[in-house]
Amino acid sequence: MKSYSFLIVLLLTVFVAAQEPVFDGKIELLAPKRSRWVITFRPSKAMHVAESGKSRAASVDELPMSPDAAEHVLTSLTVDKSDTLYCELSRFSDGTKSEKWSIGAIQFREVKDGSLLAMAAMNLLDPDFSDHSKEDFEELGWLGKEFFVGVITYQNQPCFLFQTTSDKRPQTRREDAQQKFLSDPESVSFKESQGKSPKAPAKPSSTPVTVIVSANSRLPLVYNDGKVLRTYSYKTSGLEELVPPEKFAREFAAWRKHAMEMGRAAVAP
Repeated sequence: MKSYSFLIVLLLTVFVAAQEPVFDGKIELLAPKRSRWVITFRPSKAMHVAESGKSRAASVDELPMSPDAAEHVLTSLTVDKSDTLYCELSRFSDGTKSEKWSIGAIQFREVKDGSLLAMAAMNLLDPDFSDHSKEDFEELGWLGKEFFVGVITYQNQPCFLFQTTSDKRPQTRREDAQQKFLSDPESVSFKESQGKSPKAPAKPSSTPVTVIVSANSRLPLVYNDGKVLRTYSYKTSGLEELVPPEKFAREFAAWRKHAMEMGRAAVAP
């Protein structure tokens, strides 16, 4: 009889463990070395969380980011990663798109007329600069285990739920850089000399902020900051070698040549 009781307890333990994963504090903000992910942008109201007793389930409506298709609003971002090489394809509500390739902090972005624009290295003040130096999901660099609130079902799988409010959410590194720039007397004086008044950072509201992380991969699946809803999908197998198109490859080659020449000039007698 004791053996049967032990077996029943063991089976129940295994069943519960399979149904509700335990959060160990790990959150993965770096995608695998060779991977592709798509971030889809929707209005924050597209997300719904239903509660029944102690269980929660999240769903997302297929709402457009902007009701006006003529508006130039970001609707999706596809990122291809191969170690330190990245390709980012941005799509907008007006049907336009923009392609960007980066190796480390050196980035080139295709603009509407087909030319290439070199991005300044590690320029967090530039909204078009992508910072992959510490994480692939820069917008979630603030996320920590202290915001974990429990398990939630999303896309028919158990996930980890994190919640806070916008006034309690720590700043990202980009937000820190912007704040330091605005509070720096020299940058304020420069802006004023150019006839521009630096914008004071908006006072944080108490808008709910929600993040859903996969219990299996520990990668983010949903981020709702109260203004924009981001959903993430991934592919990590069956990907071809990532090779920049010729026009981007030429720019990288020219940059390498310039860097080598500058290096030789620096050590010249």
